[in-house]
Amino acid sequence: MSRSAKLWVWAKFVFGNGGRRDAEDLIPIAGLLDKIRREKRIKESKFGIFYWRGKGFLHFHVDPRGLFADLRGPDDWERLAVNDRPGQALLLAKMSQLLSNPG
Repeated sequence: MSRSAKLWVWAKFVFGNGGRRDAEDLIPIAGLLDKIRREKRIKESKFGIFYWRGKGFLHFHVDPRGLFADLRGPDDWERLAVNDRPGQALLLAKMSQLLSNPG
């Protein structure tokens, strides 16, 4: 086993899944995912992982504070809490803005 593979196994053991989520973790935001999937300009490559123009655009993380969306903006990723309706509405609004102004 290569050194990098050993480090990966060690990190997985120590840190768990690094905050990435399983499909079951996204059940509380099933309605949000349905709304996101209606947007035809983005593609879901794997469950809860979305691409736009061939680049990662949106994915989700879970930690003890809840569910978070990482949304790629023009300069960097932005992490948004999506545990409640206001947080979900903010994510959808930011997505719409980015898709409408692809700068």
